[in-house]
Amino acid sequence: RIANVTTPDESGNDVTLIFALRNLCEIDTNSLGLVNYATLLLLILGIVILHYYQENKEVQFDEGHQTAQDYSIVITNPPKDAIDPDEWKNFFESNFRDVHVTVCTVSVDNDLLVKSLVRRRELMRQIEIMLPPDESLDTLNISKIAAKIEKKRHFLDTLCAKIVPGIPELFGQVIVLTSKVQGLAQW
Repeated sequence: RIANVTTPDESGNDVTLIFALRNLCEIDTNSLGLVNYATLLLLILGIVILHYYQENKEVQFDEGHQTAQDYSIVITNPPKDAIDPDEWKNFFESNFRDVHVTVCTVSVDNDLLVKSLVRRRELMRQIEIMLPPDESLDTLNISKIAAKIEKKRHFLDTLCAKIVPGIPELFGQVIVLTSKVQGLAQW
């Protein structure tokens, strides 16, 4: 607490004296520090125990639910022409004892195609967000809008578009990805 008192000094002028109340009780810093460290260790121990408990529950949950991965196999080096699911079904049922194939799906290594399609969709979504809600998203309409925007741009706008791409830049990437997707889909 702080208090002040006005009192005259030797010359008779009023002087304000400020007082601070000091508590005379001593704090045992050693025992207080030990309590803080014990609390910290208890919290860390609780977090570690909770982590192991959650991992155990996750394993129990996973083992309690069957998914397609539990019954799936992956062939990493099949012949190039082995794309018929019925042919694979007959192969497994005739070459292995006590095997019943319920469903057989053949998927080709198309990561690049899928990534290109996802990126194209993301770009189209960005373009859709930049356009008014009722604007058509067909290729000709977007190309017309992109051309109008590019025609109106000044030097500073063009420079800004290098940093933050606008509709013309995004649409250019969409066109490149569309061609890439069409090429990859031919394989």
